[in-house]
Amino acid sequence: MVCTQPAVIAASTAERIADAAARQAVYAYRGVVAPTLDDDVIEPFVLDAPSVVLNDLGQRVATAQASREAGGSRTGDASTSPRVGALLDRWTGGYDWAAQEARLNAVPQFTTTIDGAPLHFFHVESPRACAPPMLLRHEWPGSISACLGLIGPLTDPAAHGLDPKLACDVVIPAPPGVPLSGPTDDDWSVDRVDRAFTALMARLRYDDYRSPEAGAARVPGARCAEATSPVAELALVAGCADGRGLPGTYDDDDLLTTTTLRWLARSAAAV
Repeated sequence: MVCTQPAVIAASTAERIADAAARQAVYAYRGVVAPTLDDDVIEPFVLDAPSVVLNDLGQRVATAQASREAGGSRTGDASTSPRVGALLDRWTGGYDWAAQEARLNAVPQFTTTIDGAPLHFFHVESPRACAPPMLLRHEWPGSISACLGLIGPLTDPAAHGLDPKLACDVVIPAPPGVPLSGPTDDDWSVDRVDRAFTALMARLRYDDYRSPEAGAARVPGARCAEATSPVAELALVAGCADGRGLPGTYDDDDLLTTTTLRWLARSAAAV
């Protein structure tokens, strides 16, 4: 890789980002990213979930939990699964969405448009000069939350007791059709997603990068979520995570965060 300074964004775009940051621009998250002026524009992004959607989600989850505890769930319902039941207990008894939202917003994140679709990504530069770039991806129906635990050790391994020479810049994009990129009307094949990610890395001025295999799958178009209820959504996310594993270090709260993000995107797409 040819090391350039700055290593990430062309000057004109960097100036736009600095100006937006100075105005403390916050884009309300409604399932789609803020519109960009052209395909080369990169804008800062801050997650700000609408309270009305969060309140509705909380009521749905509470109702499902109350029905489960009262023995009213039908055989075969997702909530009758011991695994989903344990996650519901956590969701209604200690899970803190505000803390998770703050955790996501603590990481520099941006949006751009590639191949006609909005694309959200996290971009964290290593304190080590000219560190090589690494692109991390997550499986559908996962979310960025599963990869957050890898950012620190990858960008600053010395601070985590690892070899400083392992440091790299980290880029974590969300394919179109997946939170936080939002819904798309198109069907995104694995090859099309790969081309979009390659275009993103070029836009960030990385001429070469590493990308560990994550078993990327086709991204269904139109909507981020296909499940009909938050509990069914949770069962989908948990089942995929437990069945084949998500890249990164994730726990139950990551699964609940992924479910929440997918439900937010679904709610916005239905408007």
